[in-house]
Amino acid sequence: MKKQIAVAAWLLCALLLQGVSCAKEPEFSAKQKDDIREVVLRWLLPDTKQRYGESVYFLRVDDHDPSKGLLARFQGLGASVKPASASKRLKKLMQVVDRKTNEKGAILFVDQIKRISDTKAVMEGGYIGNGRAAAFYDFAVELKKGKWLVTKHKCTAVS
Repeated sequence: MKKQIAVAAWLLCALLLQGVSCAKEPEFSAKQKDDIREVVLRWLLPDTKQRYGESVYFLRVDDHDPSKGLLARFQGLGASVKPASASKRLKKLMQVVDRKTNEKGAILFVDQIKRISDTKAVMEGGYIGNGRAAAFYDFAVELKKGKWLVTKHKCTAVS
């Protein structure tokens, strides 16, 4: 009987410890996530514009369209900014174009944010332009003086 109690106590301790060690880091709020996404997407804009001179940008977040709030942050850029679902790829020319106007564009994307701490995160992002043009990056961002900033970036693939 003592042996069974000892085994049960050991199992209970093991389960409790596993629960403690598997506790998830709390996620960023929706606003914080959009703040982080915005800074990375804005970092990508000049690189894309300089290389390809696009006037339409389509945004994609975690393989979905961005929230209306995030999309609204990009109005007034002098370029049209739309959700990725407003674009299509022409297979023959390998171009990204607006579904309605056929105007050439580029898809800027950011993927899942991995929280490192309250003030640090990492994520992947990049762009898909015309032809076979594309670039993929790893980003590190930090919250400094109340603003998220790209502190490191590494190009992981380019074509």
